[in-house]
Amino acid sequence: MAKITEEQHTERAVFVGVIKQGDEERQILEYLDELEFLAETAGAIGVKKFIQKVDRPDSRTYIRSGKLQEIKQYVEENEIEVVIFDDELSPTQLRNIERELNIRILDRTNLILDIFARRARSAEGRLQVELAQLQYRLPRLSGQGVSLSRLGGGIGTRGPGETKLESDRRHIKRRIAALEEDIRNLEAARATQRKQREIEAERQKKEQEILATWFLREEYLNAGWFKRFLLRLEFAFRSTRGESHIPQIPEHIRKEIARCLLPDIVAYFESEQGQREFAEWKAQQEAVKKEKSEVA
Repeated sequence: MAKITEEQHTERAVFVGVIKQGDEERQILEYLDELEFLAETAGAIGVKKFIQKVDRPDSRTYIRSGKLQEIKQYVEENEIEVVIFDDELSPTQLRNIERELNIRILDRTNLILDIFARRARSAEGRLQVELAQLQYRLPRLSGQGVSLSRLGGGIGTRGPGETKLESDRRHIKRRIAALEEDIRNLEAARATQRKQREIEAERQKKEQEILATWFLREEYLNAGWFKRFLLRLEFAFRSTRGESHIPQIPEHIRKEIARCLLPDIVAYFESEQGQREFAEWKAQQEAVKKEKSEVA
C-alpha cells in the first residue's frame, strides 16, 4: 500500500499579548516567544508580535479598539492567516475580535489543544483530545463563524471535524457524552488488562520458583508419575531399537523433559492428589531418615 503524505501549509501568524498592571514586560515577552514556538510546532510561522499595556483586558475585545485597528491593518496588508492571543479568550471576546478582524482567531488554550491533536497516537489519547476540544469549543460555538467557514483546515481546526462543530449544541453535547463513555470503557479495559498481566506475572513467578526448587533439589526425579513416564520412554526406546537392556536416559535430557512438562507439573502439585502424594512422599522420607538415625 502506497504511503500517503499530506503537504502541510505554513500559515502566517501574528501574536498578541497584554501587559496588565503588576506584570513585568520581560515576562510577557518571554510568554510571547513561547507562544511563537508553540505555533511553529503547530505548523505556523511567526511574522509579528503586538503588545499593549492595559490595567485589565477589555471585556469585549481583550485589547483596546486602537490596537485592534492597528492589528487589522497589518493583517490586511501582510497576508496574515491567523491571529493568536497569549491568553484564553471568552466566547464574547472571540466573537467580537473575529467580527472585527475577519480572520481566524486562536488563544493559547486552543493552540495547545491543536498540538495535542497532531501528536495524539493512542486511541485513548485521540479521544481525550477530541473531548477537550469539544468542551473548549462548545461555549464558543457562536463565536467561531470565521474559523468554521474555512473547511480547508489549519491551526485550531484539527481534531473534531468541522461538521461536528457547525451542528447544533445538542449534537456536540451528545458527542461529548459518547466520548466520555468511550474513555470510561477504555480505562476499564486497560484496568482489566493490567490485572491479567499481574496474574500472569504471578503465575510465571510461581512456576519459576517451583522449577528452581525441582532442579536444585532434583525433586522432579522423585515424582512417581515422572519416574513411570521415564520408564515407559526407556522401554519404548528398547523395543524400537531391539536392544536387550534398558538404556539410561541422560540427565540433561531428563531435565529438558521436566522443563517441557512444567505446566503439568505445577498443575499436579496444585491438585488435591498431587498435594496428597507429595505429603505422603515427604512422610516416607522422614520415616526413612528416622529409621536410619535409630539404627546408627
